[in-house]
Amino acid sequence: MKDKTHASVTVKDTNAAKESKQLLDIISAVKNVATALEHFIEKHAWVLSVFVGHIADDLDTYAMYEHLLVLPKEDMLENMFQIMTNLPSDHALGQLEGCYLYFDKKKKKWIRSGKTGGDGEEACFHGRRSKHAKKATSLYQMKEHEFYRQYPSRGADNLGGMGGVFQNLSMYCVMAFDKKQDVKPLCSNGSDDSMFVWSKQNIAELSNKDGDMKRKQLNAISYLWKLCYDILLSTGENVSVSPGFETFGLRVNR
Repeated sequence: MKDKTHASVTVKDTNAAKESKQLLDIISAVKNVATALEHFIEKHAWVLSVFVGHIADDLDTYAMYEHLLVLPKEDMLENMFQIMTNLPSDHALGQLEGCYLYFDKKKKKWIRSGKTGGDGEEACFHGRRSKHAKKATSLYQMKEHEFYRQYPSRGADNLGGMGGVFQNLSMYCVMAFDKKQDVKPLCSNGSDDSMFVWSKQNIAELSNKDGDMKRKQLNAISYLWKLCYDILLSTGENVSVSPGFETFGLRVNR
């Protein structure tokens, strides 16, 4: 009788020990997740703050075809979007690269996202804005691009079916970087300050393209942000048919 009781107690003790270890393992895992989350927030809070400030509340009340972005506010002190329109050509922000949005201030709607980057004077926000303004006067560009057909420059010959005029559009910066400064956190992989994960497949794909690897990585990041904001736009109001990643060979049918 004593042996059976002793054996029973031993089994219970063993099970209790196993359960205790499992509990400790779960607690440890939770602590690791919490630590990782704290690390992410500490290192990359800017990523969270951008999307939190730009995405609408109560997303479960929106239909698939509606835009999920908040509208820019007229009060610049409360505006979560940095306006680029009418900035001096030498303004520091205008010289950066990244991702931008166009907003129809007359109809109060977002109408497209875009990416800027690369080499030359048109690589920055100011250069891209000037390039869009010039193309909005061209009939050839209107035939090639829905954006310019829908929003030609005021007074320019156009193809009809306009959605507005280019002068009614405001350009906003939603993500920017300065390629002349330290961009290692954007391009590195596996470091404490790395902001993105560059898989072997990513690197292999980029390696197949001509050009400097860092330049290609920065282009890919800008395209990624453009894609994110494309998804947040209304399908019926997005006038751009560019798929993104054109530099890497992706093209629309012509």
